[in-house]
Amino acid sequence: MREIVLTDTADQELTVLVGATTVTFRFRFMDMLKRWVFDLKIDNTWKLHGRTVFLRQDLIEPFDFGIGKLVAWDYTDRRPHPGRTELPKREVRLFLVSEADLAEVANA
Repeated sequence: MREIVLTDTADQELTVLVGATTVTFRFRFMDMLKRWVFDLKIDNTWKLHGRTVFLRQDLIEPFDFGIGKLVAWDYTDRRPHPGRTELPKREVRLFLVSEADLAEVANA
């Protein structure tokens, strides 16, 4: 499991390796919506655009990309989606849990 740490920048991109798969996220805070959204690229092909970051659910579950789960967890229990400052302040933390991590937990 790895934490995806965002900075206080309204538009940012980061790349991680999940096994042999290159996964790139672009996170943007949309002022008009007052929400964070993300785009997802897997091995240089964009797969998702403008997906809203909601709390306590797998944000990529419906798509079965084989890279695990992406979950935003709210430690303050305030709302259904994080506002502008909660992700950079880490009041809401974002985790990418790989398939290998899930298998390890299931076999424990």
